[in-house]
Amino acid sequence: MTSKTLRRAIATGAFLVSVGSLPAFGYRMIQNTAVGTVSAGNLVTCNDPGGFTHWSNSNIFWYHNTAGQGSGKDTALQNAMASWTNVAGASHTLTYAGTTAAGWATDGQNTVLWASGNGCTGSCLALTALTLQSGQVIVETDVTFNSAYTWQTNGTDYDTEAVAAHEFGHTLGIHHTELTGTPQPTMYATYFGNTGRTLESDDVSALQCAENRYGGGTPQPVPPTPTLSAQTHYCLGWIDLSWTSSTGATSYEVQRSSSSTFTFPTLIYSGPNTSLTHNGGTGTKYYRVRACNANGCSGYSNTRFGQYYSPCL
Repeated sequence: MTSKTLRRAIATGAFLVSVGSLPAFGYRMIQNTAVGTVSAGNLVTCNDPGGFTHWSNSNIFWYHNTAGQGSGKDTALQNAMASWTNVAGASHTLTYAGTTAAGWATDGQNTVLWASGNGCTGSCLALTALTLQSGQVIVETDVTFNSAYTWQTNGTDYDTEAVAAHEFGHTLGIHHTELTGTPQPTMYATYFGNTGRTLESDDVSALQCAENRYGGGTPQPVPPTPTLSAQTHYCLGWIDLSWTSSTGATSYEVQRSSSSTFTFPTLIYSGPNTSLTHNGGTGTKYYRVRACNANGCSGYSNTRFGQYYSPCL
């Protein structure tokens, strides 16, 4: 996931948790277009046109390898699963399916285990691995808890349920949040104690985002591409831009460039309006717009340009 340590499991771009602030923007999703097993990915917003990792089904069964420190942790794991299962507006169901002897391997089974290594050493508390098919579809995931630490179920450090809730968030395609305020979301990048057991609105919104965009395993539609019109004032750099409304769009993004190929474009507007009066300065400037919603953004519109002469006489 970026180069941040996932509190319970993502560091250096990996899905891991460590023992430890980020700017306040909100939840992020895991983007990784590789095919195979990964434990890292980019942080992206819900409407990123490149999409993000997600399940093609909503029923996810988990097995527990009780070797090592796994004994007595069943209830804590089930409670963590229930936190995500109970998110309103999302159909994902995490089910505890029993114990297993399986380990950290691509074997078609989702496993929680307690071990040393598996890429989770040092300050890493836990690490998540996702097995991906083409299209960023998750087909398997495993979570390894670092046995170098002592794991508790009574609310003291290190709290099994809090860390499990964080890791299960990663298994659903959710990266670290960029919120830093209190209360801290469960998907905060570093461990902060047993209050991580309870999902905050930022966590809930992340899963609802995945459900909205990939509900039923089928990507939901992005808005159609708008059509752009422009009227230049021919002096002092002003131009009136307007574009057609796109069905399902919640916002529009307008770019300006000095090149018709939009080399080094500048974002000059992002919002719900369908018109804009803008000062592009002297010379010729090119403009284009696209429509966006929670499922992504359309392609860019036709290009319009303005030729400016300044000062006016």
